[in-house]
Amino acid sequence: MSLNKDQKAALIQMMKKEIPKEEFLKFYQFEGSIEEESDRLLAEAIEQKDGENLWYAFTFSSGFGYFRCEEMLLKLYWELLPQDWHEEHEDMIRYLQDHPNPESIIAIDKAIMLKPKLKYLDYDDYGAYYKKCFWALYSIGTEDALGLIHYYCDSTNEILREQAQYRANKINA
Repeated sequence: MSLNKDQKAALIQMMKKEIPKEEFLKFYQFEGSIEEESDRLLAEAIEQKDGENLWYAFTFSSGFGYFRCEEMLLKLYWELLPQDWHEEHEDMIRYLQDHPNPESIIAIDKAIMLKPKLKYLDYDDYGAYYKKCFWALYSIGTEDALGLIHYYCDSTNEILREQAQYRANKINA
């Protein structure tokens, strides 16, 4: 069962440090461990393709310092990044930048191609999303990752092309 409206409000209060974790836990009762509850919330959000609940599942996990092992989180992000039903793309891309792994290249490429379909990013007319993708590829640093940046230098999408060219110029400098 997803978090209800009151539980969501309490979670936000806890994250803002308006209430202590202990008070939140008294209000939000669940069986099992925090890790099990975190995994349950995450699995439910993914199964229902519910972007809002995905955000709350990630918030719950981070609020209690529960992070899946890096390998599991990478695989989860590789699965979720190319999907358009949530709004966590930029946070995932940042994680992939901070945890460079050559296997992330495919997911980042799919995220680049997905951007025009992400209505919540319609405001991004200066290329910040693409910039983050190229930073992540640059962080990976393999020939394939850097080659993908160069590939997008010939894009017909002007904003994408400009961001790729900017990053490619930094690589070549």
